[in-house]
Formats: sequence, C-alpha cells, structure tokens
Amino acid sequence: MKGDLIKYFLPIILLFVIASCDDMEEKSNKLRQQYNGPQAEIDSMYTVYSDSGRIIFTIRASKQVDYFNGDRDFPGPLFIEFYDEESEGDVTSTLSANQGKFNNESKLYTVSGDVVVTNIEKDEQLKTEELNWLPGSDSIYTDKFVTIKTASELLYGEGLSSNQNFTKYRILRPTGEFDYDE
Repeated sequence: MKGDLIKYFLPIILLFVIASCDDMEEKSNKLRQQYNGPQAEIDSMYTVYSDSGRIIFTIRASKQVDYFNGDRDFPGPLFIEFYDEESEGDVTSTLSANQGKFNNESKLYTVSGDVVVTNIEKDEQLKTEELNWLPGSDSIYTDKFVTIKTASELLYGEGLSSNQNFTKYRILRPTGEFDYDE
C-alpha cells in the first residue's frame, strides 16, 4: 500500500518541483531585467590600454562604476596619460578632471569639472569645464569656454577641436587679444 502511494504521488511531486523551479527562474529573470544599477564598483582604479604591445593611454581614477550595458562613471577625480605611438613609452600629454563618464554605445568619454589638458613637449595647457574624447579617432573637443596658455600667449574662446595629444588644436570661436606674425 505504501509502495503504491509513492508510485502514484512521486511523479506528481516531481512535477510540482519542476514547475516551481521554472517559476523561480522566470521571477529571477524579471528581477534582473528591472535592475538598472551598477554591476561593479572599483576604488583606486588604474587601467592601461595598449595596442600591439605599445601603451596608448592610461586611466587612473579614484572610483569607477561599471553598468551592465558597458557604460562607466568616474564619480571622482581622474587622470589620463596619452603616449606617443611612435616612440617607446613617452607621455605626450595628460588630462585631468573632477569626474567623467564613458558611453559604451558611442565609445565617447565625457569629462567635466576643472578639466586640464597639458601638452608636455610644448608646455601648453588647455582649461575648460567639459571635454569629450573619442579614443581611436584621436579627437578631443568641446563647445564650452576654453583657455589655452602657451609660452607667450593666453588664448580664449568658445569651443575647441584637437587631437588627443593636444599638439594640434583649433579654437572654434576665439575671443580676446593675441599676437600673430604676418
């Protein structure tokens, strides 16, 4: 009698267990889809980006927050060093900012708050409040107010387009007085 009960009820019990597992997996998937928060947070982050064994740039940040869609936030100070691709390990320029974001879809970094780009070789410095950088395109740009300090001049303007090493730049709407040779 006992064996008959087990024989009839065991398949029913197994059916309920399997059905409840599927229901739990479905609920877990719904919870995962609803969560939009960070996937990971990293304190004191240092990342080296290289190509064919040569360092292209490095990023240091006090904190990096990664999201499931590949976006990243840098809620604290960050510092980027750009390297000369032709020579062995020479830093050509640096970028510092109070915070930044990386948009994975557009592959665009946007940094803001006391942004300073320094060309080490020319001893020139760019200051602005916001700057966009597109790695791989060798391009940094902004539509915000900029100040550029060179060895002999102080340049002002609205908007800037430059290569990432800050060796060639163009102020889109220059203002103020500056010297030029005819």
